[in-house]
Amino acid sequence: MSTILINDFLNRLRTSTAADQSSFQMPTNKLVTAVAARLQAAGFLKLAETKEQTLTVDLNPKQPISRVKVLTKPSLRRYSGYQSLPRPVILGGLVLVSTPKGVLTGDQARKQKVGGELICEVW
Repeated sequence: MSTILINDFLNRLRTSTAADQSSFQMPTNKLVTAVAARLQAAGFLKLAETKEQTLTVDLNPKQPISRVKVLTKPSLRRYSGYQSLPRPVILGGLVLVSTPKGVLTGDQARKQKVGGELICEVW
């Protein structure tokens, strides 16, 4: 997993929310694009589109992100089976997991009975 770009994406997401910015751009790869698509499907992002290796993200003001918690980093990788996937701390939050079937939320991974590397928790 490319943790440098995914950590950069999560940091930009966190700082953009704290600074009341409505959008940002950054370089991307497949993992960052997949995470952004999951956050858009959950309603945290209004728009996440990729053009020529650049990701443009528009934050959703109706469902603001209050916290992003990174669960894995280059010095400490965290893996979990589907039985022991963490649940979100706050109702309405989600946990993202990188699995062999792609990036899934914790609930989707439990239903498909697949574990993987924990990416982040968003609420």
